[in-house]
Amino acid sequence: MGFAKPIVCERTYKISELFAVVQICLIAQASMLTSTKTNSTHIYWVIILQQTIASTTHLVARGVATHADPFLVVLIRVIIATAIFCAWFALQPSSFQKTPGRLLPDPKDVPLFFVLGFLNIPINQTLFVTGLKYTIPPNAALLYALTPTLVFVLSVLFYGEKPTPMKLTGIVLAFVGVLIVLFEKGLDLTSEYFLGNMLELGAVCGWTLYTVLGRSLTLKYGALYSITVSMITGLLWYVPLYPFLPVQMGIGELSGMVWLQILYLAVFATCASFAMWFYALGRMEASRVAVFSNLQPIGATLLTILVFGTVPTAWFFAGGALAIMGVILTQRK
Repeated sequence: MGFAKPIVCERTYKISELFAVVQICLIAQASMLTSTKTNSTHIYWVIILQQTIASTTHLVARGVATHADPFLVVLIRVIIATAIFCAWFALQPSSFQKTPGRLLPDPKDVPLFFVLGFLNIPINQTLFVTGLKYTIPPNAALLYALTPTLVFVLSVLFYGEKPTPMKLTGIVLAFVGVLIVLFEKGLDLTSEYFLGNMLELGAVCGWTLYTVLGRSLTLKYGALYSITVSMITGLLWYVPLYPFLPVQMGIGELSGMVWLQILYLAVFATCASFAMWFYALGRMEASRVAVFSNLQPIGATLLTILVFGTVPTAWFFAGGALAIMGVILTQRK
């Protein structure tokens, strides 16, 4: 199946169509791996497993952030994940390349790849892990579930897209819900809990910008290639910045349990989770797969109760319900 001139790339899309377009490109790429389509229920089990891993990511990151230095954790996680993506590329280049034989991106695209790398690693990953040292996993999962809504807000503010009444309602509900969660323990701007929530919000904003700015590169190069190059450029940003970060722990001080948690974040939460999402998109409509992403806050909340014995406040459940309702409304056509 050829992709020299994919039809999906020949028109100009509104930024709020970003997720659908990227998912279409993922489906197109996945079809190069297999031409067999199936409606078997095993696809649903793959999605459920992927969402379970995605939900546990917040718990594992919380655990490792409380027992190790977050900056060191990010460094090791990114090195391992980048090595896996590069090995995957070397072993199966056809699944990465929309243009056969391409190894390096076009020189004109290199600056944008470095921008994406900075947003992905020093901003998104660092704030995500550091924030979970101070806040609870359900808060992080809920804030990340807002990504589609934040993308739509950017399209309204900067790209002139006209929101429908239903989408406006969704935006209002989502942000009211987030405010409730951010201030669920009162208006104490100096508390570590509030700091953690704000760091997670900053991580989500970085991921939203990464998603928006990376749209053109995803369409041009494909999702797997783009994420691999942005991981490499992110690592190239993070390594020289690392000596200037307030790291309080050496690599030799990490316990065996912490190493297992970091490996989980790198191998399963990053690489395996992405591969399963990619696999599901190749065998099921993107809109059906995307619905499951709204389950992450629910999964993270249930797992937090079971693993840590921490029951979120009633304000969290109220704000979370409003936020998820708002996200669903902004995703509707």
